[in-house]
Amino acid sequence: MKTMSSKLQNAGMETMAIIAVLIATCLTISAQGAKFEKNEWNGTTMAMAEKREKVISVESETGANATLAAFAAYLQEEKEPELKTEEWMLNVDNFFMDFHLELETEAPLKLESWMTDASYFGMSAYLETATEEALTVEAWMLNVDNFFMDIQVEEETEEPMKTEAWMVNYEHFNRK
Repeated sequence: MKTMSSKLQNAGMETMAIIAVLIATCLTISAQGAKFEKNEWNGTTMAMAEKREKVISVESETGANATLAAFAAYLQEEKEPELKTEEWMLNVDNFFMDFHLELETEAPLKLESWMTDASYFGMSAYLETATEEALTVEAWMLNVDNFFMDIQVEEETEEPMKTEAWMVNYEHFNRK
């Protein structure tokens, strides 16, 4: 039991050491980041402080009316310079396209001599015309007995199954 508790104590100490190192690392990194941020924001902070001093001094001189006037300056609508109409904006051809539809008439395609010459394609078998004999009605096609068949359906009869001794013996089933 003593070895077990000493192993647990060692594991606990190692875990605590790792956590302490991680916390120290995080603090060091955040302190370095704060140092850099302080340098970057120092100029901005100084400018904001000077502006605040001006507002405070104006307020002390004229009272709350100066603060309201400064606040009203932020709420004032800004106006952009008036846009001028240029000449290209008035030209209708810049915005609409005239479609001139013309009907095309093509000459009908014709079969030329080179299209039927087998030497151009190297396969004369494809260009030969196949001739088939004319179809004729044969005697078996007219015989109605060739197309209709009498189908006789046989009914199957099965004997009922007999119950055997092993089927009702529970020793064959439910084995554990």
